Amino acid sequence: MTRPARTAALIRAEVAGVLLAMLAALFGRADLLLLAAPLLLYAGAAELARPREQTVECESRTRRVRIGDMTSVTIDTVPPALLSVAAPTQRGIMPAEKAPRSAADTGQVTLAVTVEEWGKVTLGPLICVATDPMHAWRTTIALEGPTLLAQPLARTVRAASTITSPVGAVGRHPSPRPGPGSNPSGIRPYQPGDRTNRINWRVAGRTGRLHTNQSQLERDTDILIVLDTLAAVGAADGPDSIDLGCEAVSTIAHHYAWLGDRVALHDLGGRLPTLRFGTGRNQTRRVLDVLSHLDRSKPDKPSLPVLRVRPDTLTFVCSPLLARHALDAIGALRRAGQEVVLVDTFPTGLDRQPTNAANALRLRALERGDDLDRLRHQGIAISRWQGGSSLAPLMAALAASRGPRRAAR
Repeated sequence: MTRPARTAALIRAEVAGVLLAMLAALFGRADLLLLAAPLLLYAGAAELARPREQTVECESRTRRVRIGDMTSVTIDTVPPALLSVAAPTQRGIMPAEKAPRSAADTGQVTLAVTVEEWGKVTLGPLICVATDPMHAWRTTIALEGPTLLAQPLARTVRAASTITSPVGAVGRHPSPRPGPGSNPSGIRPYQPGDRTNRINWRVAGRTGRLHTNQSQLERDTDILIVLDTLAAVGAADGPDSIDLGCEAVSTIAHHYAWLGDRVALHDLGGRLPTLRFGTGRNQTRRVLDVLSHLDRSKPDKPSLPVLRVRPDTLTFVCSPLLARHALDAIGALRRAGQEVVLVDTFPTGLDRQPTNAANALRLRALERGDDLDRLRHQGIAISRWQGGSSLAPLMAALAASRGPRRAAR
């Protein structure tokens, strides 16, 4: 609550009106009194209409939004007055109007903004200026806007599952072992206990012996997604490594949860809570909800994955490999018997920026090249993330890395 202040127009009207009235009384000039009358009437009406306190409140239509969606923020004044709002230029939020205004009878401004960065995004400070219709008083308030929880888009991508050793039952991944499923794997002689609806009568009529259609057992598996928020690097006008990592996490989690796998999430930087294994649409919503609580101002707390996972768990590490701790985590995961896939979230185009930071990044890129070569030598699949279409090349890199496992050093 703020006491409205007089404007320069009101102060001039009061001073001029009083001086003219005094001169009219002193010299007996009726014309000066006629000049002073409208000024004094204006000043008196403004003082009577001037509120003791002016309150400006901000309310968001929704706190949870999707990346690229537009949401509205409503600013109200009590009592109603002419209101103008100046929205600052800030990363992650694009206002539709720089300074929207309201009508005097409503005292309400609706500010439409588009969220372009996921995580916790705080709008503001908003500079709100409330005035009366006569512009006799003004209230200026720096208002802290609402905190929006922006969720990344969960892209639906059709790509091969590429699971080496599926574990668990009732899934969509074909297992090398025979069993009940929908993928045919061959024909074998009939054995007691086989279902009659799986008998291949054409082969039986041709050979004179009963044969049964054989299929691959369909299984599911555990998918662990590790996000690296230890360091962020990126161009000022483009997504940084954390943005690319969150996009990769949402896409991979949505893909494997749709396939029926159990998906878990862990943050190496400690900025996000660990999400335990789950499957289905509810797990996809949980992943998006966890990503929406990403607070970039929160200091990182390096931590290795703490989930108890089974061997042969398929683990995706979304990291730009800027911190040594990320390499240590990959080595620990590989020694635990997990199949590790590195999703490289290092942004492209940074070497074209003629700055000292870009020079440092070029040196780090050379070191990253050596680290990537060592990881490839250990049999770890590596694929650069370039949007939702990167999942198919990622699966191809995973299939190409299959072979005799090398010991992680």
